[in-house]
Amino acid sequence: MMEVLKGFEQFVKDTMEEWQVPGVAIAIVKDDEVVYAEGFGYRDVENELPVTPETIFAIGSSTKSFTATSAGIMVDDGKLDWNTPIRKWLPSFELHDRFASERMTLADLLCHRSGLPRHDLMWIGTPLTRKGIFDRLKHLEPSKDFRTLWQYQNLMYLTAGYLVGTVNDSSWEDVVRERIFAPLEMNDSNLSVIDSQKTDNYALPYEVPDRKSGERKLIDFRNIDAIGPAGSINSNVLDMAKWLMLNLNGGKCKDEQIVAEATLKEIHSAQMPLVTEAILMPPFETHPEIGQASYGFGWLIQNYRGHRWLHHGGNIDGFNAMISLLPNEKYGIVILSNLSGAIALPILGNLLDRLLELEPLDWNKIWLDFRDEQIKGTEAGDEAMEKARIPDTQPSHALEDYVGEYEHPAYGDFTVELRDGSLVSTYNDMEFQTNHYHYDMFLGKIEKFSFSLPLTFSIGSDGSVSSVSAPLGMHPAVKPIEFVRKPAPEAEGEAEQD
Repeated sequence: MMEVLKGFEQFVKDTMEEWQVPGVAIAIVKDDEVVYAEGFGYRDVENELPVTPETIFAIGSSTKSFTATSAGIMVDDGKLDWNTPIRKWLPSFELHDRFASERMTLADLLCHRSGLPRHDLMWIGTPLTRKGIFDRLKHLEPSKDFRTLWQYQNLMYLTAGYLVGTVNDSSWEDVVRERIFAPLEMNDSNLSVIDSQKTDNYALPYEVPDRKSGERKLIDFRNIDAIGPAGSINSNVLDMAKWLMLNLNGGKCKDEQIVAEATLKEIHSAQMPLVTEAILMPPFETHPEIGQASYGFGWLIQNYRGHRWLHHGGNIDGFNAMISLLPNEKYGIVILSNLSGAIALPILGNLLDRLLELEPLDWNKIWLDFRDEQIKGTEAGDEAMEKARIPDTQPSHALEDYVGEYEHPAYGDFTVELRDGSLVSTYNDMEFQTNHYHYDMFLGKIEKFSFSLPLTFSIGSDGSVSSVSAPLGMHPAVKPIEFVRKPAPEAEGEAEQD
């Protein structure tokens, strides 16, 4: 083992420097043994606190494999099955597409074929509870027909977790703690960043908002408890190694069968292909030596240079994670880091080549080139937006006329205020400057994201500002989300008196 890892730690350090990553933790398992576990860099840069194998990181969407397995355990218990419509257990489940509402199964939820695009801005920073989000799903517009295309989806994983908790008369959190964490002795793992911050060895989240300036900054933790089954687990590489060994060993931990071997095989089986329109990580999915990816239940499944390969990444504000299995060789890899981005991917590619003793590919360059192309694409989009602007136009109304509260049945409230002569918009926990673009279109700059959000105000038949639309669905096939203006409080009072 040590021979194939010769030079690996220097590669990690060099890669971290290129990607400006504060800290990384890595573990490798072989069969039933942790054969490598190491921390690099800092979990807290300002105080120079080092990363260790015990340091807790957010694992983001790598949580989905836990949610799929918690569902599989409910299947083993006879409380669920993969292919019965979930309305049997959740009669109130409703989507915009009536047929999908009636026929959606647990398998559909877990392999991303609901017809819905991500709609992530509907839940990021929302004050809603999990049940509150679930109740609003019916107002979200699909972008494809049910079961026709793989589209990555966090809201359907929320639904799967909500279903697991419902049939167990508890919660998704209880099932994961009691049926997965406890028997695996994943004692340092938790299900909320609130709990992470109560420990004495956790990583702080960082991001590099401007790759040109290279300025790295500490950011706030993102609490995603409401959408927990899609991505709220926090863990360290030693605990995650136990999770990998469970998946490599047929669902068994020591002498206890945590999830039936047949159930785990179903979870690890290809359920839905990722066609060109739907690919998630192009360098891994388009490279000539790597096979087309499919999705199982909480795992991406493909061949890595002739070897069966399962993996799932995770990204949440300030953290990047990757879990990976080579089932035939009985290897498992977990990489956790505290920087938004894709640092885990070049490290993973390098490790796979080493463990499989293959001629190495320059995965760091491949991923850096991809990142740079993405940055160029964003810059080109900004330039095109500026070029399309019609100069010397004015809004149809005075700025104060746009001020008000607007609402959408799924996305909730959108507020526009006037501060120091400029409009400021607020959506969930995001606040952004709203500057005039042309006519009744404005651009909102959200600090968290590297793009400007076009906001188009509409004028009603009475000449007043009646709504504002924004492409929050983040999918070209989804119409801009329209927030309709709420009546002013005094208008409501007048209506009641009438």
